[in-house]
Amino acid sequence: MNDVVQVLSPQAARRHMVERLQAARRITSERVAAAFNTVPRHKFVPAGTSVQDAYADDVVITQRGSDGKTSSSMSAPWLQASPIDVNFGPVRIFQR
Repeated sequence: MNDVVQVLSPQAARRHMVERLQAARRITSERVAAAFNTVPRHKFVPAGTSVQDAYADDVVITQRGSDGKTSSSMSAPWLQASPIDVNFGPVRIFQR
């Protein structure tokens, strides 16, 4: 079997991340989607982190203690998107 790894540009990886978050209904607002499409997540991760890892739907470990255990991380995109979308997403008006 021949595995092919596609290396994406930061812009393409960011776009795919937003598409995944929208498909999973983690982002429902166009304003939030635009913000996530704008912020260069890869610039906030440690040097040596691949673009694919920076935009994957997982945490990025940013620091380890002397014992090797994780002491700091960047939250997964879905975890960042959900509360933002709830607070800044579409306005819902309830009527009786």
